[in-house]
Amino acid sequence: MKRKIFIVIGYGSIGKKHCNTLKKFNVDYYVISSQKNIKEKHIKYSEIKSINPDYVIIASPTSKHLLDLMTVDRLIKNKVILIEKPVFNKKTNFIPKNNKVFVAYNMRFHPIINYLKNLSKKNIIYNAEVYCGSYLPNWRKRSYIHTSSANKKLGGGVVNDLSHEIDYSGYIFGKLKKIFMYKDRISNLSINTEDYANIFCKSKKINILIGLDYISKIEKRMIKVNYKKFTVEADLIKNKVYYASNNFKKTAHFKKIDTYNEQIKHMINNKFNNFCTFNEGVKVLEIIH
Repeated sequence: MKRKIFIVIGYGSIGKKHCNTLKKFNVDYYVISSQKNIKEKHIKYSEIKSINPDYVIIASPTSKHLLDLMTVDRLIKNKVILIEKPVFNKKTNFIPKNNKVFVAYNMRFHPIINYLKNLSKKNIIYNAEVYCGSYLPNWRKRSYIHTSSANKKLGGGVVNDLSHEIDYSGYIFGKLKKIFMYKDRISNLSINTEDYANIFCKSKKINILIGLDYISKIEKRMIKVNYKKFTVEADLIKNKVYYASNNFKKTAHFKKIDTYNEQIKHMINNKFNNFCTFNEGVKVLEIIH
């Protein structure tokens, strides 16, 4: 069987993460990056057509996504392109015509996310609260000041960086409609982007409150859902789900998995049911902006 070929565009922290994930699979991959002397098979845009990859992963800064996608969609046809989230840093009318495009919301492969999706299909929901908070300086080894997260022009900001929460809320509960958003920079972090946001959405008759921040010294990622007969609180870091009703309380433990591994494994096997489509990624962008 012919080995699958990937091209990764961008070699920042997320590009490196994709490369490290690809090393675990029986595939060939190449990297396009402005960085010099990287320890990967380094190619130029002009070589994409001759290499004829099966998959392209766009992991450049968000501000460059549009140009990279337009370029790749022009150079190759009938391939699969995975573009990092959020799909773009601003609204655009561009629609890829030559390839299948998905957005890399890898949290869709988290077992708890899929468990809640199935649970929510079977039970009446009153409301849901989604929260993700952590401290930006702890995200990476290098200083946060020099990352895209700190720079509005590069597509940074807590709503862009943590748009996973917007995407998986729609994935679990159904298509979202944004009612209200408040975002601001309220800390003394050296950034020119927002570090705090509250987003109020509705899905059908369900009220959903999404809270995001860069400033919490206690890292937390949770989903609380009030169903008609019971309440569930999911801890996506500890991989636990807590249940409570009038009659019982219990805790369920879920196996920890690498969602990046799952994402690549599904790509190689051409199983895209869990993936965020290009149109769904654009809908998340509309909520962000």
